[in-house]
Amino acid sequence: MSAMSGSCTRRTRLARAATALAACAAFLSACAEEPAPEPEVARPVQVVVFGSEAAEEVLEFPGTIRAAERAETSFEVSGRVIEFPVNEGDQVEAGQLLARLDPQDYKAEADRKEAVLAAAKAEFARQEKLFAEGVAPEAEYDLARRNYDVAVAGARIANKALADTELRAPFAGRVARKLVDNFQNVQAKEAVISFQSDSGVEIQVAIPERDAARMPKDLSLAERSLRTKPEVLVSAFPDQTFPARLTEFATRADPTTRTFAATLAFETPEEVNVLPGMTASVRVYVKDESQVAGATLPASAVFADADGDSSVWIVDPGSLRVGARKVQSGELSGTSLRILAGVEDGEWVATTGVHQLRDGMLVRRPEL
Repeated sequence: MSAMSGSCTRRTRLARAATALAACAAFLSACAEEPAPEPEVARPVQVVVFGSEAAEEVLEFPGTIRAAERAETSFEVSGRVIEFPVNEGDQVEAGQLLARLDPQDYKAEADRKEAVLAAAKAEFARQEKLFAEGVAPEAEYDLARRNYDVAVAGARIANKALADTELRAPFAGRVARKLVDNFQNVQAKEAVISFQSDSGVEIQVAIPERDAARMPKDLSLAERSLRTKPEVLVSAFPDQTFPARLTEFATRADPTTRTFAATLAFETPEEVNVLPGMTASVRVYVKDESQVAGATLPASAVFADADGDSSVWIVDPGSLRVGARKVQSGELSGTSLRILAGVEDGEWVATTGVHQLRDGMLVRRPEL
């Protein structure tokens, strides 16, 4: 009986030890497990649907933003700058003083002309009275009148020259750049201050002959804007586009570059600080009537792979993962490249950040 009891006790102890060892093993196994991987971050890219607009082709032209209302102000007379009460970037009101020339010589000439005018006026009054009384001949009266008229004109010119020693703002705006230094001698009509309004911005682009020939013709500027749906892409804000409208379109090519100048105005939200001088481009949509095979992609979508072949990144709409594919490219028009083979209509193609993408990488469209 005692032997049986001791045997049971040993079995119980062994069972408990086995349970403890199993628990320790499970605990150690859990501790050895690697932490869960961090979720994969999707890279934002711009995506276009290839051939989605079969009747339209996208053209893009680089340009530079400038103020819609601008002027390079200058003095009407020459002289030495003695006052520059504004600085670059200052906001000023219409008529506010921008710069002043030394007025001494012009003040002296104005005073002299006023004295000549006063004398001519007195002589004219005297001759007019004598002529009315029949004492002085008509010839002397006519001479006095001509001298008075000349003196009036001389005084007017001298006083205007004196007033022109002050340069004032032609409209409310901002001092963009001072082109001369204080105490510098300047010539009449020499640009002194580059001045611009904050009321709006515009962009000017040069359109090659081939692309200009494809623009809608015999239409007003407003109708051309409606047809081509222009939009501005600012380099500093790559994920945004700004609707634009055509305000000027040259009908004669530049003799040197053989391009046609086009100007487009656009507006930006208050929170977006688009400044004159920034680089940008204009994208337009034109009817593809050339009957040339293939559709186009922005040239930025095409890159050279490890073999040196032209390739693009195809985005799977379901998984939003990319894969490289070789393509056959055609001619370049503006910043659009014709794709002759390698991409099917309706496929998604990444157009930005192509040199940072890798096969299988997760991406997302900025609007998603």
